[in-house]
Amino acid sequence: MSAMHILRKTEWCARKFEHSIKLVAVLVAAAFTLNQYFSHLEEGQVKETLGFYKRLSSNPLFDARMSLNEAWETKWPLISAKFSKPKTKEESAHQLKQWKTEVVNFISSNKLSSATAELFDYYNALQVCIENDICDKATAQSLIKPMGIEFVQNNCAYIAHMRFDRKDSDFGEKALRFTSNACNPKIYE
Repeated sequence: MSAMHILRKTEWCARKFEHSIKLVAVLVAAAFTLNQYFSHLEEGQVKETLGFYKRLSSNPLFDARMSLNEAWETKWPLISAKFSKPKTKEESAHQLKQWKTEVVNFISSNKLSSATAELFDYYNALQVCIENDICDKATAQSLIKPMGIEFVQNNCAYIAHMRFDRKDSDFGEKALRFTSNACNPKIYE
């Protein structure tokens, strides 16, 4: 086969498949562009989530977390020691009501209300950020969720107080959602 014959055959194939080649080129370019867009979008979501993590490690949220953690670790065990293991369902139900009252009194008497409110606002805002695809859920779950779970579990009775006694039916809803429902406030009803 001569070089001229190969050249004509190649030219004939190029003309015959010109539209297909152009379509493939457009699809490859579109796939590349979409990949770049989603990579940039994901990078922005991670960056936004890291901003939330940084806020949690900076004042005033850091001080709020530390004062709450210190109180829960040092003062709460003295209060919770007076609760014995319930023997009946009635005792258990009565004890849960007492527990809720003690938690609310504990937060109030140790001036932890504003710190608690700040952290609920923070976790609510983080969940809104995730729901609106501004923050990256996986990054938030790995970096922030363990602290959120501890916070929500410690304050479950407080959530119940705000929902059932104060009639704020949605209190802590987003924080609960972020922590995959780390507690069930309905047990305090």
